[in-house]
Amino acid sequence: MLRVALRLLGVLLLLLLAVAGGFAGLTSYRYGKTHAASLPHITRDSSPVALARGERLFRSVCAQCHVNDEDGRARGKTLPEYPSFMGTFASANLTSDPVGGIGAWTDQEIARLVRTGIGRDGKAVPMPPFRHLGDTDLAAMIGFLRSSDALFAPMAVPAPKSQVSLAGKGVFVWIFGVRTDVPASVPTPPRAPTAEYGKYMATFFDCYQCHTEGFSGNKLGEPGLYAGGFEYRMADGKTLYSPNITPDATGLGGRKWTAAQFATALRDGVTPDGRVLRFPMPRYRHAEDIEFEAIFAYLQTVPRSIRPSRAGTLPVAKASETAEPEKLWQGLGCVACHGDGGIYRDKIKASVGRPAVEVARWIRNAQELKPGTQMPTFADLIDEPRARVLAEWVQQRAATMK
Repeated sequence: MLRVALRLLGVLLLLLLAVAGGFAGLTSYRYGKTHAASLPHITRDSSPVALARGERLFRSVCAQCHVNDEDGRARGKTLPEYPSFMGTFASANLTSDPVGGIGAWTDQEIARLVRTGIGRDGKAVPMPPFRHLGDTDLAAMIGFLRSSDALFAPMAVPAPKSQVSLAGKGVFVWIFGVRTDVPASVPTPPRAPTAEYGKYMATFFDCYQCHTEGFSGNKLGEPGLYAGGFEYRMADGKTLYSPNITPDATGLGGRKWTAAQFATALRDGVTPDGRVLRFPMPRYRHAEDIEFEAIFAYLQTVPRSIRPSRAGTLPVAKASETAEPEKLWQGLGCVACHGDGGIYRDKIKASVGRPAVEVARWIRNAQELKPGTQMPTFADLIDEPRARVLAEWVQQRAATMK
């Protein structure tokens, strides 16, 4: 009997291995297959108004992944914010170089990539597609990509290649999916402080991806939209959950913010009560007031979801002005980006040898020194003397970093 049982167990294990191998092979095949997606009839718009619009759109969203932190060029970079189990990811070189960048691409090929996530060779690229981006805005963005802006000055060196794990391929194939059924033409709603325009901009800003739980490829059509609960692993090892931003009392409706306060939080990263919005929440420095007002109006119309904030959801508390520098480092949320494992850990090395007063000025209002930076505006949370104390502590920390 024992011999028979062992044989049956062996057969079962072989079957499981065969099924697992077949599933892995199918996943890899579907991830690497060539897709027959038509090219949108989109041509760049290089008018002055369109270039200004395209720049705002690009800098608000695309620059976060494609602009390299070392030289400020759109040559791509590694993206450590992706979960490690999915592999290692890098964004593409978008400079005008015909080999390393997209200089040889047609406007239509760029438009297809943005809309569907399908590259020039017909293969899916591990990037979120912007299916809802309207024709006029897409034409404006391509116009800016084709402009003489220093962001896109040619660089022949290709960006690092993404190394997607089998698990990562599975997420893109079986959860996100590849869709080629995007309409040939997508209307752009009128720019106005309306819920319609707010929904459009919130979708482009990818708000729904982070503020809706799970990994579904169709979050916009599922229950729990904007109810929060999406999980992030922070640099300090703690878990962060996105908050509920529906109009329920457990969400945005319970915070009693005005549209102007909402705009300040999204632009500067600081809430009305002096709390800091932590990474990975971006700073939308290049968005306009009308867009913040529209998104605020739209969020009042989404279905209410009763979901109290989970531990680790809320922004960090306002730092005490009498706190020791390490407490300030923690209280202002600096550790999330600049601590060990943080996406901008090595950036503080640049502070070594500089006057502490200069570093303190950067801490309080980096936006004045570098417009568009993702650094929050701390001027209302920390005065100049405390900022200088923190600056000196940061410089000492940076000097010992490897």
